[in-house]
Amino acid sequence: MIIVLGTFQDKHVSTVVDELKSLSVNCVVADYLARTPVRAEVDGVGSFSLWVDDQPVTGPVLVWDRLKMGISYFAIPGEPRSAHYESQEWNAFYNLLTGMYADDVVNSRRSRMCMIKPYQQTIAAKAGFLVPPTCVTNVKADVVSFLAREPSLVLKSLSAGQVMPRPEENPVPYNVMTMEAGGDVLHAASTDSIGRCPHFLQRNIAKSFELRLVVVGEHMFAFRIDSQTLESSKLDWRHALRHLEFEPFELPIPVVRTVRRFFDTSGLFTGSLDLIVDEDGRYWFLECNQDGQWLWMDPIIDGAISKAFAKALASRLAETESRC
Repeated sequence: MIIVLGTFQDKHVSTVVDELKSLSVNCVVADYLARTPVRAEVDGVGSFSLWVDDQPVTGPVLVWDRLKMGISYFAIPGEPRSAHYESQEWNAFYNLLTGMYADDVVNSRRSRMCMIKPYQQTIAAKAGFLVPPTCVTNVKADVVSFLAREPSLVLKSLSAGQVMPRPEENPVPYNVMTMEAGGDVLHAASTDSIGRCPHFLQRNIAKSFELRLVVVGEHMFAFRIDSQTLESSKLDWRHALRHLEFEPFELPIPVVRTVRRFFDTSGLFTGSLDLIVDEDGRYWFLECNQDGQWLWMDPIIDGAISKAFAKALASRLAETESRC
């Protein structure tokens, strides 16, 4: 059985589950928004038993954790105080399952050590990628020193977390996009404001184009993004997501090998990589989002990504079954 931790309101989940059913794979979704019935018991001798959607979970199990950053209480509708508590309890239940099934989890707790970008960069560099020089600091003197070495900088979110809206704004958190970090702004920033939290500064790489690469198991799907054709997407192509085209792209064999080394070293099973190809044709690694978004690219290649996800999960389940 495959247990999906997520919600059918995430179309990535519903699409892959449909593909799994077409392969006759038993699959159940512990949907926190639909309040799927769940039950876990530990008996007097410590044996663990689980039921999801009224189905007893027996035999080999594979867990696909689709929520890479945990559950925001904004994801659950209703009165904020209750919704916040509910989200914490669902998050704890998901953590229980990822802990109990350990190595039989896609996006396992161990693999989530690789969530933070600078940590990924160390692995990517050892795998053979170029990585932009980076500084994470809350000390203004360090910012000034880094700026002296790298005069063209961008500022990113270290956590990839979300910003809570103001009371008068739409009550939905929003993402922090990549921003240009000009020297005048950084020099003018107060010591106190920089000291409030670590800031993630990185060299601004001159781009020819960008790549979004979806990897699942042994499958790789690369898409070219001509982000430099629009002013709004030059720093962060997500600003113009609806206006850019994503064209299938054939990776050079050496880059394919570098990607495979990165995944082998990091222990990741799936991920969406953001790469830059600079004006000299060199490949730079920016980050890898475990279970990043890919559904809008799937129709471009006739659903090949969702089919690959289902086949890779089914194959991973078969490996689990062979060990039992």
